[in-house]
Amino acid sequence: MTFCLDTDIIIDYLKDSALVVKRVHSQLGKISTTPITASELYYGAYRSNQIERRRKEVEELLLLFEVLPFTPAVYELFGKIKAELKEKGEPLDNFDLLIASFCIAHHQTLVTNNLKHFSRIPGLHVENWK
Repeated sequence: MTFCLDTDIIIDYLKDSALVVKRVHSQLGKISTTPITASELYYGAYRSNQIERRRKEVEELLLLFEVLPFTPAVYELFGKIKAELKEKGEPLDNFDLLIASFCIAHHQTLVTNNLKHFSRIPGLHVENWK
C-alpha cells in the first residue's frame, strides 16, 4: 500500500507530532504527496516570519516523498468528481478535489485529518495517522 500525505499531515510531521512522525518513518519509500500540497507548503513558508528557513524545510521535506505527476487521468477524475459532487449539492474546494483526483489516479491512500471531508468522494481511500 502506498500513501499520499495531505497538507495537514505534513504540517503535523513538521511540528513533530509523535504519531505522524513514527508512521512516516515506518513507511518511507511508500509515501508521496501532490503538487497541490507542495504548493500549499511553499505558500505557508512565504507567509511565515522566517521565509528562508521555512522554504528550505519544504525543499528538504519534498526530497523525502515522491511528488505525484499530473496525468490525463487526474484531469478527467477532477472533472468527473466535481460534477458529481455539484449534482449532489456537496461541492468541495478545488484544491481538495485535485488532491483526491491524484490519489485515485495513482492508486494512493490519502492520509489526512479530514476524514469526514474526503469521505464523500467515491473511490478514494483515506486514513488518519493521528
